[in-house]
This record gives sequence, C-alpha cells and structure tokens, in this order.
Amino acid sequence: MRVLAIVLIAVWALVGCGEQVPPTITPRPTLTPTPFSTQLPPVPTGIPLGFAQNPLPIALVALDREIAEADAEALQAEIAQRGDVAITWRFVARTADALALLCSGEGGAWVDALGYARATAQGCGAPALAVSGEAGVILIARTIESNALADGVQGVFCRLGFEDWYTWVLPSLVLRSERVPLGNIRELRTFADRDEWLKAVRDGTCAMTGMPASTYQTFVDAGDTVAERMRLNTRTAVAPLRVLFLPITLPLAKRDALVQALLDSARTPSNADAESSVARAFWGDGVRRYDARDWADFDAFLRATGIDFATLGE
Repeated sequence: MRVLAIVLIAVWALVGCGEQVPPTITPRPTLTPTPFSTQLPPVPTGIPLGFAQNPLPIALVALDREIAEADAEALQAEIAQRGDVAITWRFVARTADALALLCSGEGGAWVDALGYARATAQGCGAPALAVSGEAGVILIARTIESNALADGVQGVFCRLGFEDWYTWVLPSLVLRSERVPLGNIRELRTFADRDEWLKAVRDGTCAMTGMPASTYQTFVDAGDTVAERMRLNTRTAVAPLRVLFLPITLPLAKRDALVQALLDSARTPSNADAESSVARAFWGDGVRRYDARDWADFDAFLRATGIDFATLGE
C-alpha cells in the first residue's frame, strides 16, 4: 500500500507540471447591414374597358345601318346613364370584322348564328345576351317519292341568297349533318326577292328549299299551294338570331352593369316593340340573358355537321 501511494503521488505531480493549453477565444461577430431592394419606377397601368376614358367598342353588322347610325349616340348615352358603362358602337360590313375585334380582347361583338358558332369554337370572349330566332324547315317536293335529302338534291334547290339563313345557310348545314355533299345538288337557283322565290316554289320549279317553320305552318293552315307542293323533311333546332359576346378583359362589375343596362333599354316601351328603330337596327326582338341550356340542341346540331367553325371563313 505504501508503494501504491508513492506511485499515485508521482503521477499527480507529472500531470500538474504538464504544458498549459490556452483556451480558444471565439471572435465577436460583426454587424452586417440588411440589404434593401431598389424601388422600381412606377409602371403606368391602362384604364380598364368600360370607363369614360376607355369606352368598350362593340362591333356589329347592323340590321339597319342607316337607323343604327342615327340612334347610336343616343343609345350610348342611355347605357352610360343606366349602368355607368361607357361604350361605342362600331358598325362593320362583315361578321368576320366583328369577330376580329372580339378575338383581340379589345371589344365586344353582336354576331349572328354563324358568328356565334365561330366565336364559341375559337374561345373568343363570353356570350352575355341572346336573341332567339326560330326553327327552320327543309322541304322536298311531293313529286319526289322518297322524301329523302339525297334524292331532293337531285332536283332544283331554290334559295333567296348565299347568306340567307333559312333558305340556304341552315339547309346547307342540315345537308352536312346528314353527310349529303353540297356538290350533289344538281342545280342551285338563287332568286332576287321573296315573291319570285315563292312563285318558283308554288309552280313546282323547286325540288327542295328551306324556310322558317312558322312560315311553312302558315301555308299549311291556309291550304296554300306551297303546302300542296312541298312536304316537310326536317325541322331544325332553334338558332340564336343574335348573340352579344363581351371580352374577358372587361371588368366583371362593368360587364354586369352593361348587360343589365342593355336589358333595361330593350324592355322600355319605346324599344321593346320589334318595329322600333332601336330594335330593328341593333338586336331585333326578345333580348334575354344568354343561358347555354337554351342553345344545347343547336350546339349539338353544329357539332353534328363536322365543320371546324374555328377556321370557317379563313
């Protein structure tokens, strides 16, 4: 035990005499100023559509341009007063010109049924108001035994004009939907006025034609020669006569105010009459809010034609 004690004392002595290591001193951190971003110069923002400084242009092929131009300024003022929305009417010669403005996002457009099909297919703007037309009928002469479209086109097809909806545009779409090529029409005859066209229908010249459903029903009820000569082949879906598309760049509040102002204007006693100057020039009779459900049958009919309406007219 004595020897062990001596050894332990010697070890402690050696440890106590070892080299002393100085403690490590951590330097005090220095303060770094927080960087701030440099403020960019202000970017001017454009005035949204629908305000007095930037009126919304609405393009349309006027139903009666002379009357429309005479009433345009007064109607613009009325809409501004009713809805605090600034608009300007832009009268164009073709639906394609109205669609060009709409698809640019810089204006709205009142368009016909084909314009509706094209705007919808191209995804331009959003429909807001609509005016309903009526169903059309395709008639085939009773002398053609089969009453089939493919046989009807083997005779004379009578129409009022290339752009007439009921006597040509709609029937041609029906033929496309039934896969009857327009090239199969043996003879296409165009008449300058309605009286000459009806005369040809009554005297048996026409093997095929189209007209509004209500017009044909009037002939049937009256026992007219038209009903005796021609029988019903197809009754079409109801198409919109006019549709108002508005650009998505129009602020929602201005859109809602404009739609309501136009509805209120169309329902005033002076404008509600289909024969009033405003109705005759701008929109016709029966303006109402656009509801996709109202046009589901017509949309299905358009799809059945197989036509790419997005490229139609290009």
